[in-house]
Amino acid sequence: MSLRTSIRRRNPRSDHPKETYAGIDQANGADAELIGYCQLVAAKIAKERKLEHGFRTVYNVGPGAGQTVFHLHLHLLGGRKMSWPPGIAFSAIPKRSEGTL
Repeated sequence: MSLRTSIRRRNPRSDHPKETYAGIDQANGADAELIGYCQLVAAKIAKERKLEHGFRTVYNVGPGAGQTVFHLHLHLLGGRKMSWPPGIAFSAIPKRSEGTL
């Protein structure tokens, strides 16, 4: 499943900063409401897209994390089984020995 959705605020508030951030690492406490709003919208979209088996939201920060678009945005991933840690297949995850983390 490929999903790309853009969200535009219907009623932008004048007390929200107009600055553009390259990533979440540049946000501050004043941005908490907007960042939380983005997470809630992502959850709503996941529900609408029937991602009942689970989904993940991701902020890529910097080129080393795969960021290619340098403004604050989040990715909603779903519609497939995911592994942990991200980026490796289930077969590549070593089994834990008892007593190790």
